[in-house]
Amino acid sequence: MERPALALGLALLLSLPLAGPPPSGPDRALEATAGGREAAAGLSALPPQGFIENAGQLSDGSIRFHTTGPIPAAFTDTGVTFLVRGPAGPAACAMRFAGARPVRPAGLDLLPAPCNFMFGNDHARWRTGVPAFGGLLYEGLYTGIDLRFLAREGGLKYEFSVAPGADPAAIALEYEGAVPSPEGRAVRLDTPAGPLRDGEPVAYQPSEGGPTAVEVLPVVSGSRVSFWLGGYDRSRPLVIDPLLCCTVVGGSADDYAMAMAVDRFDNAYITGETLSADFPVTPNNWSGRPLGDPSSFDLLVVKLAPDGRRVLFSTYIGSGANDFAHDIRVDGSGFVYVTGYTYGFDFPVTNGSFDRSYNGYGDVFVLKLSPAGTTLLFSTYVGGDDVDFGYALAVAGDLSVIVAGGTRSMDLPVTPGAFQTSIRTGPSDEDAFVLRLSSDGSTLQYCTYLGGGGRDYVLAVEADAAGRATVAGTTTSPDLPVTAGALSSSLGDTDAFVARLGDRGDDLEFCTYLGGSGVDTAASLVLEDSGGCLVAGETTSSDFPGAFSGAGGPLKGRRDCYVARVAGDGTRVDGSTFFGGSGDESAAGLVRDSGGNITLAGSTSSGNLPVTAAASGNGSGGLTDLFIARFDSSFRDLLYASYLGGAGNDTCAGVAFGASGELVLAGTTDSPDLPGTTNGTDGSRDVFLARLAPVCVPGEPTLTVKAGDHAVLLRWTPSRVGSGGLTGYAVYRGKAPGALALSCGLQAGQLEYLDSGLENGVMYHYALSARNASGESALSAVRAAMPGLPPSAPRNLTAAAAPSLVSLSWEQPEALHDLPVLKYRLSRWRSGTASALHAEVVNATSFEDRSASNDILYCYVVTAVNIIGEGDHSNEVQAMPSGRPSAPENLSVRADGRSATLIWDRPSNLGAGEVTGYTVFLQLDDGRRRMLGTTRVCLFVDRNLSVGNHSYRVRADSVLGEGYLSDTVTVEILNLPPVAGFTVDRLEGTTATPFAFSSAPSYDRDLEIVNYTWRFGDGTTAYEQDPIHYYPRRGLYNITLRVRDRDGGEATAEGMVLVLNTPPSVVSALPGPSLVVRRGGFREFALTVVDPDLDVVVTTWYLDGALRGTGNATRLTFDRTGEHSVVAEVSDGESTTRVGWNVTVEPEPPAGGRLPESWVAGAVAAAAAAVAGAAVFRLRAARRSGGPGGPAGRKGTGRAGPGRSRRRPVRRAPQKHIIRKRYS
Repeated sequence: MERPALALGLALLLSLPLAGPPPSGPDRALEATAGGREAAAGLSALPPQGFIENAGQLSDGSIRFHTTGPIPAAFTDTGVTFLVRGPAGPAACAMRFAGARPVRPAGLDLLPAPCNFMFGNDHARWRTGVPAFGGLLYEGLYTGIDLRFLAREGGLKYEFSVAPGADPAAIALEYEGAVPSPEGRAVRLDTPAGPLRDGEPVAYQPSEGGPTAVEVLPVVSGSRVSFWLGGYDRSRPLVIDPLLCCTVVGGSADDYAMAMAVDRFDNAYITGETLSADFPVTPNNWSGRPLGDPSSFDLLVVKLAPDGRRVLFSTYIGSGANDFAHDIRVDGSGFVYVTGYTYGFDFPVTNGSFDRSYNGYGDVFVLKLSPAGTTLLFSTYVGGDDVDFGYALAVAGDLSVIVAGGTRSMDLPVTPGAFQTSIRTGPSDEDAFVLRLSSDGSTLQYCTYLGGGGRDYVLAVEADAAGRATVAGTTTSPDLPVTAGALSSSLGDTDAFVARLGDRGDDLEFCTYLGGSGVDTAASLVLEDSGGCLVAGETTSSDFPGAFSGAGGPLKGRRDCYVARVAGDGTRVDGSTFFGGSGDESAAGLVRDSGGNITLAGSTSSGNLPVTAAASGNGSGGLTDLFIARFDSSFRDLLYASYLGGAGNDTCAGVAFGASGELVLAGTTDSPDLPGTTNGTDGSRDVFLARLAPVCVPGEPTLTVKAGDHAVLLRWTPSRVGSGGLTGYAVYRGKAPGALALSCGLQAGQLEYLDSGLENGVMYHYALSARNASGESALSAVRAAMPGLPPSAPRNLTAAAAPSLVSLSWEQPEALHDLPVLKYRLSRWRSGTASALHAEVVNATSFEDRSASNDILYCYVVTAVNIIGEGDHSNEVQAMPSGRPSAPENLSVRADGRSATLIWDRPSNLGAGEVTGYTVFLQLDDGRRRMLGTTRVCLFVDRNLSVGNHSYRVRADSVLGEGYLSDTVTVEILNLPPVAGFTVDRLEGTTATPFAFSSAPSYDRDLEIVNYTWRFGDGTTAYEQDPIHYYPRRGLYNITLRVRDRDGGEATAEGMVLVLNTPPSVVSALPGPSLVVRRGGFREFALTVVDPDLDVVVTTWYLDGALRGTGNATRLTFDRTGEHSVVAEVSDGESTTRVGWNVTVEPEPPAGGRLPESWVAGAVAAAAAAVAGAAVFRLRAARRSGGPGGPAGRKGTGRAGPGRSRRRPVRRAPQKHIIRKRYS
């Protein structure tokens, strides 16, 4: 079963110069492939070689394949690594397949040109004939999911194929060396070399009825990117990414694209003309180009594979003069037909063709190429004694070729019985013509003029199943042979015209003008199943038939495009629309999908085209850009509109549908930054081909609203959707028409929504949009609704008690809902009884209750009433009228270390006498109270508290007695833990130098520190406040200080010191530094070595630089007289100490002679040095073992006493500076 393909395009467009040192490891392997030594990969102007197998040319065996180019990539079993070049040097960015199993990639689509790697002069390292592939496959990367990589001119395209039943949610890409972040609907990857951008994904599913859109969004979580998909048919392919590819082909001079076509195998063809002597032709293809004026044009034909990357063939065809191509078609077998016109008498024609002779000033040519581009099957002139132009071409069902254009020749080879056998125009104008050649180009089946007394020419022709030719063109002839009942029988300024000829060219079935009062031209034509046709062109007529009411609105610039549907008999226009901006537009191509949607492509100089939300471009500042506009079949909705172009000038030559429903466009560009490409242009004009996924945003819904209780009900009629089904709706809501914000999203099948939980009496404004995977529609018309309810509760009810009086006040409700309050209802009750209406208040927000009795607690609430009814009650208040002071109000307490600060407000009822002060009580757990003190102000501080909860009450007192107690407030006293910190007098030292630690930065925030615990990282502990510590060995030690306060609160601080290596020392060397030896004699050399770090030391002996042995002693024999050098190197693995001797070797003395005095002196000195060295060695050994003369606890087995660090006394020189490092 075919697997649906989920394709995600990673557009790595950054192309920066390589600078800085080369990386190491796999990154260096990547750089080696990008350093200019890659194998030749076909044409220089074409994309680099594809996926190259690693046959040993890269040292890293985990790399299975690699690519070259501006951003090299290496493919392993678990992911891909990219080498991104930036101003600061290259940076590696890895994309790992998170949660996937390791899969060895396999090459797809073997490319014809292998690669050769010949690095250096070692032939064994050369790799030749290394295969390269057009794609890679990771089969079964996730359960039921395959991954494919394809090479694109703009970078890499990767796509996941999801089998039925498999879960796309398993797909996750983990980035290393790059930080992903959402950028709209795309993903931005920030690397040290600069940002990359994974383009905005767009998904659709190809089908016989046209592509169906599927919503897809990238989901970024940390360094991981996954993908969310809307609903889709899991039995059909799913394609994601709008700009699938864009390929630029050209030479060093100007090259122009004039027309394009796509065959049923999804190969794309471009024809045009070129001035480039180095236009990249492929080998073994037919090329006819005689030597002539190098400044003359020749026609070009290029065939590109469906991936947009491989040129299947590319060729020149031309003469010694100028040759221009205007149209190209491909039949069902892949044969290629081209027409245009030539000014060369030596244009390549074939034997047996209709006309092998050049006829006049310029002739039409018609030719046919084999599918591989290797054979010119036929090529013929057609023309008369003046200039003739071939502008349009169609292939009929019997493979005969219909050609149309314009001519000034009076002797065009018209056939007997043709509809019009003579030219009707003046000498400087042209008439249109239509002719038909047999399938082998040998016979002219018919040829006819078509025109009047003005200028007439045809730019588009199509053949129907019956072989009839329908043409569209431009005319200035007032006497054009229009037929009876035609849409328009009179000429405007300049008009387009549409005509249909019978299959033998002898009958004009219909002919009509098409246009308004301005200048109208026709450039493109599509036949419809109804027998009618769609015509596109340019117009300056604001009164073009029917166009004003179309989706494009009125005429906007001096010259806009139009699309019109002409009935099959030419009698009416069944719909039309303008499209354009404030500049000029020209139409280049028109296609219609199976759903009836109409796509127009062309060129524009307008910077304000009505692009839609899903547009992939917004104009790039060049003089001209391409545009794409899609309308529904009735021209009521503009479903999609976008630019395509770079910073230069870009023009469109045509548009067609690819096999998967994507749009294929061709054109001419001089932009160095055309989207989807990396090579751009070299300043001259080049031809390009682009593939874009079909996108089609829906039209806006029609919305109605109805208010309810705390809710608004929204209902709408479905949006008119182009290609692709709806994925949902978005509801926008705001309290003002200009302040709408997204409220929620809804499912596609939903046609009403209850917006509940709203505030009554508030005007809400709503708008609705429809969404599909291509984007979001425009908002519907804004609708408003106001829920209605009784008033909300009165606010801020307060009560103030006095002797035999309670005074109440409040504020009006916040939500009146535009309805006045008629009255307020005041309810009163005593504690433990039900509430009852006490009074009704009109036109006031206060009330005095004079019926209250002293020393009784009353409760009150108030409600507001409007014409709808009674609203909610206010807050509840309590009051007790009395002659004594009421309780102090708003009592609060806060902790401040070990103190509690109480504040309060005066009683609301001061009673009948003056308040003399306040008494503060501590509320005990058993219900009793203990008086803490009195104060005359509303403030009291309770100090020196223990950890725990403390509860308080306050009473106001007056001259008449004690008042009422306040409510209880409680505060929790918490222990504030200490803060730990320490300093050390040095960060680096040796075992011979102590480290002095200070805990001075430590402190307790409320009490005091009672304990210090030091852990020095070598297994020892000290409890002093400021210890001094010796380390027994070199190393990096972690120090921890833990402090504890009186309540058990603890804190720690950490730091590190580095103890460096102490080189070994030589305490004695035998013999002395200079000695004399008799030739043939020997001497014993010995060292006594001490290493403070107790490392293993190795002594190496050298005689005159030559190695003679190892160990602390050696015997050397001297056979040659003269001066000799003996060196002993003592090493502990990190440091080396050297000792040297100068040895003089003298010849043997005569028989019976005396020994030289120097020998005797040397022997005495050596004996003295040996005695001294032995004494020092015994002293050092005793210190290490803790014996006499050595400090206990340094390197022996003794332990430091409690609270004491191991120490070793040293003799230290006075220090001018002490470097301290603080840790906390």
